Amino acid sequence: EIIARLRAELGEGCRVGAGTITSVALAEQAVSAGATVEAVSFFIGTHHEDLASAAPYRHALRETANVLAKLSTDGVDVPRVNIGGGFPGARRRFYRDHPHFFDRLNDAAHDMLPIGVRLLCEPGRYLAEPSMAMLTTVVADRIVAGHRMTHVDASGYSGLFETTFIDDGGGGLDVLADGPEGDQSVTQILGPIMDSFDVVKRNALLPPLHDGDALLLPNTGAYAFGYAARCEGVRQPHVVPLPENLDAALATRWSRR
Repeated sequence: EIIARLRAELGEGCRVGAGTITSVALAEQAVSAGATVEAVSFFIGTHHEDLASAAPYRHALRETANVLAKLSTDGVDVPRVNIGGGFPGARRRFYRDHPHFFDRLNDAAHDMLPIGVRLLCEPGRYLAEPSMAMLTTVVADRIVAGHRMTHVDASGYSGLFETTFIDDGGGGLDVLADGPEGDQSVTQILGPIMDSFDVVKRNALLPPLHDGDALLLPNTGAYAFGYAARCEGVRQPHVVPLPENLDAALATRWSRR
């Protein structure tokens, strides 16, 4: 059995695959060689523009429907469509701001796909991302050449791979501060390696912090701990279950102050 991977014409947001004509030709060639086409699939990804409106999925589903129709005309009926994964994590603000996102996906699939075709997805990030949070402490919070810099002991090389390498500048990363109250200001959160990749989050808005204050980075379960590596003296983070009273643990057990 094979899966025909369609590359919808959506620019960089839609990952590898073949165009409509090539997908049909490859699928028919596979069938002629004795294979079965199990599904047609595509992948949109988390960071695509207009994701909230589901417009990229509608476009890809329309192309997928064309592939299914051409194959059906030639006697090849495909029972499934896999729309991939890359959905934002289940606890992101994205779903608070766009609560009908999955309804839009379902409606688009219902409108465009033939009756009886089963819809599949790969919700790895959606499930994994909220499963872990990164707790880090402030090493230094200083003004350097007129710019605020907050140095922490967490690193892109040790548990924050997605922030530094996949989501450059930590655009999708939330930061919760356990520091003192006060006016918030923009700061650059930097890891200990001190190279251009070890930037945890650019332009974070945080209150004044002191050395030893705790920062909690929620939604770091995807592409995080599994990619942690020991390098440049940075160790892998310890994994511990979150206590029932998180505020008390932050104040007593996990703060250096």
